[in-house]
Amino acid sequence: MAFFLCKLIPPRASFAQDMTTAEAELIRAHANHWSELNRLGVAVVFGPVADPRGFRGLAMILPVWPQ
Repeated sequence: MAFFLCKLIPPRASFAQDMTTAEAELIRAHANHWSELNRLGVAVVFGPVADPRGFRGLAMILPVWPQ
């Protein structure tokens, strides 16, 4: 089965440590969106990646919507 691998690159290296209130609200909405895609079976796995080189997000999704 084929998957897409999506990498979320933050707008700045310090994003996880110094995001604004508005950015934090967007991240919560973003996580809710991906949670719904996971519930629908489209997003296989998603979430933040803790890496010494910097914070980022990662998702594996199906190439088509389930029927």
